Amino acid sequence: MSTLFYTAANRGYWHFAPLYIYFVLSANEDWAVEVGLEDAEDFKAEYAAALRILNTCFAGRFKITDIDFAGRIPGVVRFLEEPTFERDRDYIYIGDIDILILDDDIEQLHITNMAKNGLPFSNKLRPLRELDAGRRLTGLQFAPMSLQYPLPDISDLDTSAENTLLGADEHILYEMMIRKGVMVPETATFRPEHGIHISRGRHPFGTRKDGRNLKFDFEEIRKKNQSVAWSNIHKLPYREKLTERFADPLFRELYFELDLAARNLVMILENIIAERFEEFYSEAQLYITGKQKPPK
Repeated sequence: MSTLFYTAANRGYWHFAPLYIYFVLSANEDWAVEVGLEDAEDFKAEYAAALRILNTCFAGRFKITDIDFAGRIPGVVRFLEEPTFERDRDYIYIGDIDILILDDDIEQLHITNMAKNGLPFSNKLRPLRELDAGRRLTGLQFAPMSLQYPLPDISDLDTSAENTLLGADEHILYEMMIRKGVMVPETATFRPEHGIHISRGRHPFGTRKDGRNLKFDFEEIRKKNQSVAWSNIHKLPYREKLTERFADPLFRELYFELDLAARNLVMILENIIAERFEEFYSEAQLYITGKQKPPK
């Protein structure tokens, strides 16, 4: 058995691509990665040094392909394209490019979930909200390759960027599987992120539910006093795995060839892992504004 990890990104998310490739391929030597990118040839030129370093250890295990994002909902593109990785793979895992994959048993976990619950694929349904485009699957999809592809006809669905309905991208994935003649039941709940989700636009420690000042505290996330943090950042085993990855000589070499935005994210994670995010926050205030304003 073997799994292909597939994701896609426009130019605004290019900087995540080397990180995604490194973390997936470091987690399990049997896996492969394909990343569909907007203007892929430009990416390959700009990130040539990073790709060269990745090839020293992962040659033949990843592929960058060109994808047209023009006029399409960015989040739906990864569901609309069929990967072209040459080697046969039994399973496909379609995910977010901004998740640092740290689990090494993803394939077995999802196969077990499918077998135990009699599921055709491994995902779960989102709760239906009043303004949603319709029923939605989550954007993390594990499925047999032979089930996910070939893609069904969805020419009647609006995949254009003009479709601004809430959850339109995940609704389209739902419709694709319905047209395949399969769906998971409401009782399906297994949908781990398998690593740390460094969501752009979210504070690493989330937002405070009670309106009080945000605390840079893992326990506050565990207690659910703070929500929408970077997923799993409060879980010690993931932080320990992340520490191991950061100490890897290959990652250390790769780090200096990453985009500055990606290096900044790594720096934030390093401070979180060292449990010195409050000091980091104060230092950033000091060097950017010239005034040290520690959190209240």
